[in-house]
Amino acid sequence: MSVKHPDCPTLLSPWSIRGQELRNRVVFPPTCPTWVDNPWSGRFTDQAVAYYRERAAWGW
Repeated sequence: MSVKHPDCPTLLSPWSIRGQELRNRVVFPPTCPTWVDNPWSGRFTDQAVAYYRERAAWGW
């Protein structure tokens, strides 16, 4: 998608973070600190993976 808004021209452009290529810069961060085993590593617990997998299935 190449739609650009003057206030956020790069919002929908690709982005690479920690070697992971994202299609755009719209992200959904962890909402519960207990869902990562270590906040600095960014590794999700199985509970978090299940939660985000379910959210993604609904297209949110």
